[in-house]
Amino acid sequence: MSELLNLLSSENWAFDSDELLNLKIDNNNDLFHQKVIKLFIFPILVGLVLAVISPFCDYYVKKHLSLNNGDKRIIINYSIKMIADQVDNISLINTFRIVTANTLNVRKNNLNKSQKIGVLYFGDIVEVLTNKRKWSLVRYCNKESDILLQGWVFSRYLKAIKY
Repeated sequence: MSELLNLLSSENWAFDSDELLNLKIDNNNDLFHQKVIKLFIFPILVGLVLAVISPFCDYYVKKHLSLNNGDKRIIINYSIKMIADQVDNISLINTFRIVTANTLNVRKNNLNKSQKIGVLYFGDIVEVLTNKRKWSLVRYCNKESDILLQGWVFSRYLKAIKY
């Protein structure tokens, strides 16, 4: 019973509360340091690392993109040369074009809002029937069904086959 009274005495409680207060202050200091690290030091370190890495990444991305554009030109020019070598009638070649866009929508009429009836892909060959301003009426063979289809496409994505 005397031990219980000793524990409950005001001095022991005061000591315990001081000890608890010191622990809370220490925890608050740790939280303050954690917040400083999270809000200031960590972003600065990440920024420095990205500043060092960014020029290298930029160089390789630009190099890769320039190779892809060069590859497209090479493929188109090679295709044109192969077609020109195989066809004897030059007037027949002049009506054909090669698609230079990755995807080119074929539309029912020469309007942007017109219904899409098909898609042409890079390297596809089409026959141009007529031109109206920025649009060309083309005829092409659908790869999936081997049916000749006709529709309107933007002329800027077609390249002439020159002999």
